[in-house]
Amino acid sequence: MAKTCRYQVAVPLILLLLAPAVFGAEEQKSKPGKKLWIASVLALTAASFLDVQSSVGHYEFNPLLSNSQGQFNTARAAAYKSAAIGGLIVTEALFLRKHKATSDVTVLVNFGGASAMATAAIVNKRTPAPAVAVSTSRATPMDK
Repeated sequence: MAKTCRYQVAVPLILLLLAPAVFGAEEQKSKPGKKLWIASVLALTAASFLDVQSSVGHYEFNPLLSNSQGQFNTARAAAYKSAAIGGLIVTEALFLRKHKATSDVTVLVNFGGASAMATAAIVNKRTPAPAVAVSTSRATPMDK
């Protein structure tokens, strides 16, 4: 599947996940439930994956996510983003056990984060990757 095709599928998928929160609000008299929270967690995780995947091969300004040459370090970014999102999900799950009335806030936070990361992925995808520098010298071990 072509890279542009993946994003043409991913963005509508995220919007589809947002639809129950927007269109189901009038029909649902109670607070959003566990299923909506799970959908928001899935949207956040998918958007984070798309953001990491779209940054591969580009320069990275965040020193936590870049290598010594300033390029995006996929392994480091995946580790940091997984830890951050995992920590957020665990914190939300523990918080929601005691305070079920705040589930609508956590759903909005998750969908808001998903939309921000999806937007970053789209911007990354539209930004061309830097050209690979090719050395024109043909130095051999005998030249030294």
